[in-house]
This record gives sequence, C-alpha cells and structure tokens, in this order.
Amino acid sequence: MSDQPTTKKTHLSAHLLHALTTISFLVSLSSLTPFLLRTLLTPSTPPHLIGTRSGDLGFVDECVSLVAALGWGVVSDRVGVRLVVGVGFSVVGVAFLGMGVAMREVWQAFLWRVVFALGGSACVAMITALLAQLSPALATKRAHGRQAGFLGFASGVGALVAVFMFLPLPALLEAQTRLDAAGALRTTFLILAGYTLLLGALIVILLPPTPESSSAAPRLPLPSSLSSALLLPLHSRPIALGYLSSALARSSSVLLSLFIPLWANRVAGEGQEGYKLAAELSGVAQLLGLLLAPFVGVLTDHMGRESVTSFSAVIGALGCAVFALVANSNNTHPGPEVWVGASLIGVGLVGVTTTSLGLCTHAREVEAYMRGAVAGVYSLSGGLAILVLTKVGGVLFDRVGPAAPFWLMSGFNVIVAVFGIAVMYLNRWGAPLEGSERASGDVAGEGVEGERRRLLDGDGEEVLGW
Repeated sequence: MSDQPTTKKTHLSAHLLHALTTISFLVSLSSLTPFLLRTLLTPSTPPHLIGTRSGDLGFVDECVSLVAALGWGVVSDRVGVRLVVGVGFSVVGVAFLGMGVAMREVWQAFLWRVVFALGGSACVAMITALLAQLSPALATKRAHGRQAGFLGFASGVGALVAVFMFLPLPALLEAQTRLDAAGALRTTFLILAGYTLLLGALIVILLPPTPESSSAAPRLPLPSSLSSALLLPLHSRPIALGYLSSALARSSSVLLSLFIPLWANRVAGEGQEGYKLAAELSGVAQLLGLLLAPFVGVLTDHMGRESVTSFSAVIGALGCAVFALVANSNNTHPGPEVWVGASLIGVGLVGVTTTSLGLCTHAREVEAYMRGAVAGVYSLSGGLAILVLTKVGGVLFDRVGPAAPFWLMSGFNVIVAVFGIAVMYLNRWGAPLEGSERASGDVAGEGVEGERRRLLDGDGEEVLGW
C-alpha cells in the first residue's frame, strides 16, 4: 500500500474507546425507548402501540442514518476522520440534552431522534473508517483480526455499560431520590449527554491525525466515490460478504436492544421488573460477546474471516430460534431456555460484528482514497437492515406476536451462513474476481486502483465480477 501510517498504542486505545462509547449510547437510547414512550410523552403511548411506535422512531432514525452515513464517509476522506468524530459526538450530546429538557410531545421525540441519528451515524461510520486507516500497519503484524476482535470486546463493554448502568438508572434514581418516573428518565438523558460530550472530547484528542499520503492522494468526484464503494462487491467477494454481515450484525443488535426489552416489558410490565428482566437478558448476551470477542479476532487471523462469519451466523440462527419458541409460549415465568437463546444471540452477534469489520477494512480490499466511502456503505447496509427490522419487526411484534422478529432474524442468519460458505468455496476453487482476490499480496487491489484511474481519466469501462 502507498501509505504506512505510524500506529501508536494511544491510537488503538482511542479507537477502542470510540467503539465503546458509541455502542453504549446507541444501546442506551434503543433500550430506553419503550419506557420513554410510556413515561415522558403526553398523552402516554398505549401498551398495545409501544412496539409500533418504537418501530416508527427506529424507522425515522435509520432513514436519516442511511443518507448521513454515506455523507460522513465521503466527508471523512476529505477532512479526516478525527474532525467527523468530533462533530458526531457533539451532535449526539446535544440530542441527549434535548431529550432531557425539551421532550414532552410525540413530534419532539421524533425531532430529537433525527438529531441523534445525524450524530450517531457519524460515530458509527468512523469506527469502520478508523480501522481501515489503521489497517496497513496492522496487516504487517497480522493483527488486523485481533484489533477487530478487540473492537468487538470494546463494543461489548459499551453494551454492558448501557444495560447495567444506563438502562437500570431511571429505576435506581426513582428509588433513591424524590424524582418521579419522568424526572428520573429525564435525568438519565442529561447524564448521557455529559457522558457523551466528555468522552467524545477525550477521543478526539487521542485519535491519530489523517495520514499525509491519504491527504495528498487524488480524490474521486463525490458521485464516483459513492458508486465505486457501492459497486465494490462486484469485484471483491470479501467486501460483498462484509456488507451483508454488517446488515446481520446491526439487525441482531436490535434484537438485544429493542425486541428483548419489548418482550420483557410485555411479560414483566413497564415498572422496575421490566427494567430488571430486560437488563439481565441483554446483559448476559452482551457479557458472553464481551468475553469471546478477542478470541474471535485471533481465530479470524488464523482460520479466515469467511469461515468464522458462517459459523457465527449458524450460532445466531439457533439463538433466535430458541428465543422465538420461548417468546411464543406466553409464559410469564420463563425458564432457563430464555437465557440460552439470548446467550446464543449474543455469541452470534459478536462473531459477525468482528468478521464484518475485518472483511470491509482489510488493506488488501480497500484503497486509501475510498476508505471513508466504504465505511459509509458498510453503515448503509447495516442501516437498511435495521430499517427493515425496526419497522417490520415492530409491526409483527404487535400484530403477529413477540416471536415474529426472532424468527425473521433466524432466517437472515441462515442466509448469511450459506453465503459465507459459498464465498469460501469460490475463493478456494472458483475463478478469481477481477480487481479482487490475488495470488500475491503485492498486486492485491490493482483492479480497484485501476478502477480509480479509469474514473479519474473518464474511462468508465465496466469490470466484470461475479
């Protein structure tokens, strides 16, 4: 590769802290949404509409994120990752402040969710862009998968911060202070605002600067940059699997952060018991993912990204099926099988999260001039999946039953597992794609670089792929 940036431990640590903080505020807001709808809004949302209204908020969030993530990715290729990260955390902090101070009607809930989506999409996209920026130096140490694994570990810690600190916090404030339920929830959002702004400032200080070689590299026009990143799966099987795995990882996280709390809300009620059951189930799933993430990263460096992706998807499919059977039983006192299902979902989630990051950020697959654009499309694919699951899953939850979203995700896991096996087969015994897998690492990416030169020279001749 043309750029070999110096990678310091502080840069890697800032990258991990960025992932931890981002996941923690994403999971916190998603998990608190059912309680927000019942507690803060006037009039209060009826119980039978909680799932649909939660899906509506998630739908609007993802619609904004889909467009914003692409824009943030391309912008980061021009102004650098660090500036985009700073803007993203600042916007998220403002959104939490608005939720704590000025959210009493339905339209205000949607307004602040849009603001949150603008900042959150920047933070999420830059996790991937940062890994791609660090990738050349990591690849020389065979540490790319390991860093992706530690990102999964950091993401798991962030989710645990959300489910064990911020999700139970309203009930704790209500019990330990004179605040009512609404006041406790508003205070929680103000605490989240301070948490996001303070850690965001620290992360910006510690992040690496934009490599000089990347800043000096020729840049594609905006439409060409986006189209190249969108069409890259035609020339790279790992990128194709990475985009699909991103969709699976993001939608699986919605099961833990939205649909398990919704199910707990229905089974145990919207009071402290609902908070407790939702926090415990999500916490167990995230804890297992936290413990296994570094192991998955090392395993990826040795076994290959595609094989670990398929195995993780199989585990996720089993977990979703088990939880669906439990949710469909309408048992108000669920047995140990509910913990098994949630645990398997968590294990599958950390597996596909780790490998999807590795698939889409490896230096052999992504040139420096389009890393931000690829990160934007990576977030786009995950956002599209969330868009479908939050809207369709929310409606199915209310009209078909609480098991429906879990059956839907079980099928999606199976699709990704089969696709990963197909990619492994084609990589080993099929013809190589033009502009993709090469026999020698020295010529890896020539097809993509050639595509850049053709676009810059105005020659748009199509390169055949699949």
